[in-house]
Order: sequence, then C-alpha cells, then structure tokens
Amino acid sequence: MLEKYDEKCVTIHTRDNEAFEGRALYLSREFCEAEYDRDEAALEIDDWLFFEDEIAGIELSGNAIGKVWCGKPQHAMHLLPEPYAKIGSGAKVYELRLCDAKRRLIKEGDVIRFALEDPAAAGGSGEADDFEEVMRVKVTSITLADSFVELFNRVPIAECGFGPDVSAEEAAAAMGKYYSPETQSLFKAMAIGVEVI
Repeated sequence: MLEKYDEKCVTIHTRDNEAFEGRALYLSREFCEAEYDRDEAALEIDDWLFFEDEIAGIELSGNAIGKVWCGKPQHAMHLLPEPYAKIGSGAKVYELRLCDAKRRLIKEGDVIRFALEDPAAAGGSGEADDFEEVMRVKVTSITLADSFVELFNRVPIAECGFGPDVSAEEAAAAMGKYYSPETQSLFKAMAIGVEVI
C-alpha cells in the first residue's frame, strides 16, 4: 500500500491528528524489520518516520507544498560532533552511509543539510532546521560498493574520517557502530563526496 507513495509529494495524517508534508520515501517491511525491529513498512519525510499502523490517511499534494518544492530532491542528515567538524574543516570529504531509500535519491550536484547532533540532548522534532548548527554541502561524487571493505578500496580511507594507518577491514568494522550486519546486507555501501558551500 505505501509503496505507491515513494518519491511523491504527500501530506501524511497520523492517528494522533497531526499532519506532515513533504517528499515521501518508502521503506520496505524487510528494511524496517532489520533497522527498527518492526514488521511493517513505513514512509519517511525528512527525518520523520511513519509506520503503517501510525498513518490515518495520505493525500498526494502535487509538486509543491508550502515552501517545500517537491520536484527537487531535498536531503537532510544528522552528524555527530567529530564528523561534523571534520567535514567543516575539509579533513573529511566523504560521508559514509548505506544506500537505503532515502540516500538513493542523492545525486551529484545536490545539496545536503548536515545538522550537528548533540548525543546528550533529548527532545526536539529531529528536523535539521531545529538544530543550532546546520552546514550545507554540495555533493561532488557518489561511490557505491557491495560492502564497506570494497568501498574503502575505492576511496581514500583518510578522506573518510579515519586515520592514515587504518586498513579497509578496520574501517569497515568501525561502520558496525552505525549499521548492523543485517542492515548492511540489505544495501550497498555509499561514499558521498561533499564540499562545504
């Protein structure tokens, strides 16, 4: 049911009588089970996640919603302080992710808003605009590989935020902090080349 709204401009009405607008990304049942331990599909708008049982209704909204132009991909991500600082200084030129439903929309030339995440903070909406610091970057390249080990053999490890003496295997093992082996098996590894604008 939710798959038909993938990459469409929608208004999602929740069972709590709230409405959220934006470009929807479909997350399969398999992905949600591996990533969130939920046996149901979901839609994501920016950093908001809506599982099937939380949705009261969905409306298609054409190409524009309020100030959001849905004809152009919009990307927002969170970063912890260390990678945020390294990207800001130019020491890290590749952001590492899995090429899931949200990331597969990213193309060379797009803009990403990185929000500085405070790991000690709680609350807030989770929207990138709610964070005190937001950095905008231009996507300069996209590199995909079947695994993080393979990815680290294609892009310079030191430009991914790791030390110069870290091997591809050690860097790949460190990615387990962010992605479980089950989740990694579902998607390609992705190095997003970025440049601060």
